[in-house]
Amino acid sequence: MSDLIKLYNGTVTKDAADGTELSQNGTQTNPLSFTLNAAKEESSCQQIAIRCASGYKTYGDTVITAYHYNSETKKYEPNTGDTAKWFFAVGDYDSAANALTNAAWSNKLTISDVITDKNTLIWVKAASSKAEVPTNDTDESIHIEAVIEQA
Repeated sequence: MSDLIKLYNGTVTKDAADGTELSQNGTQTNPLSFTLNAAKEESSCQQIAIRCASGYKTYGDTVITAYHYNSETKKYEPNTGDTAKWFFAVGDYDSAANALTNAAWSNKLTISDVITDKNTLIWVKAASSKAEVPTNDTDESIHIEAVIEQA
């Protein structure tokens, strides 16, 4: 992830600059974390924020998807690993339960609004399936494609 656009979790407020920066490049210092029971095919979601560094903004669409770290190629790649179990949505939901039920979830989120140095809130959902073996999966990552310009 760029130093000019980042993701934040914890307490995030629309149009504010709060939250804790999510870890980047596999450091696992503050990862987005879900604990799911695969036998129950659970899903869970969290609200996070995306914002640019002070003095910058996006130009055009911002696209958010999940990428998988390929240990053989040492690269993050789309459409591999468990990326199909990650979903994104926008919306003003008062709880994760409400977002799980009512959000329009997609594996690819396109934000057409300009993202500034104030929080734009999004929802991230992870799903599990009965076919999974219990694991601590640290190979999935949130990928952001955006053009950043000075504000």
